[in-house]
Amino acid sequence: MRLYVVCLAALVFACSSSSADEPDCSDISGNWSGTSTRNGGDCDPGQFNGGEGTFTLAKEADGRWLITSPSFQGGCHGQLNQSTCKFTASCSLFSDTGATLATETYDFTFAGKSYSGNTIAAAFPPVVASRCTANSSDSGQKL
Repeated sequence: MRLYVVCLAALVFACSSSSADEPDCSDISGNWSGTSTRNGGDCDPGQFNGGEGTFTLAKEADGRWLITSPSFQGGCHGQLNQSTCKFTASCSLFSDTGATLATETYDFTFAGKSYSGNTIAAAFPPVVASRCTANSSDSGQKL
């Protein structure tokens, strides 16, 4: 009987300590505010120059995640890895004729009420003379 109690206590401790080490992304739906700092790329410094911004994450009824921001108001779908709290999405902005004008790829990791990660933006003619990219480091918090 004593061995059973010791084993049960060890099992409870092992389960509770391992779950404390797991990242928390159970509540990432909602509005987020952050800072984007440009750290590379070949776009003109006036384009994709970073700064303050907001975005919204929403989990849809079918389980897909939707990210919306002022630059991609219609939003686009991304994936959330629940075990690492890493969210990735690739968004495209199209002209009336269907030509790609710009893209943004998000790679964010969430930890409770904060996030950090990277964004890669690209612009295409006629927005720019020739295709260019800009890389940014991002971080922020839930509003």
